[in-house]
This record gives sequence, structure tokens and C-alpha cells, in this order.
Amino acid sequence: MQELAGNYELPSKDLVTVKVVEDHLELNAMGKDFEIFPENALTFFSKERDLTFLFSAETPRKLEILEAGNLVAEAVFINK
Repeated sequence: MQELAGNYELPSKDLVTVKVVEDHLELNAMGKDFEIFPENALTFFSKERDLTFLFSAETPRKLEILEAGNLVAEAVFINK
């Protein structure tokens, strides 16, 4: 999971920050914090809301955020 950690930039130029915490990730986007848990190596989910977080394997890494299966945000990795 460490390779997923870092800062991702939304088209609005807002940042999404991803940190590894024990067996899951913490994500901060636009002032909101989410604990997200692995479904597999690149797919994570929230226990509080119907949110799915998809990380790409290619470079630059991308992060797609889906709510109820619909894409609501996409961000591009910019740095650790």
C-alpha cells in the first residue's frame, strides 16, 4: 500500500492526500477524511458510505472515486 501514498491533484487543483495507517489507507479530500480499506491491491472502499477508490497501476498513477458506482472524481498523482 505504501506505493499508493502521496498527493493527488483533482482537476480543480484541490489535493487528495493518501496515507498508510496500519492495514488501511486514510484519505483527505477537500477537508473530509475517509478511512478506506483494501478490496484488492488497487481497489479500496469506505465502510461509512458507498464509496469506491480505484488506483491505477500505470504512471502517472491515477485515483478514481466512485459513489454508488458512478465516477464522481478523478485525480492524478503528483508527489509523495
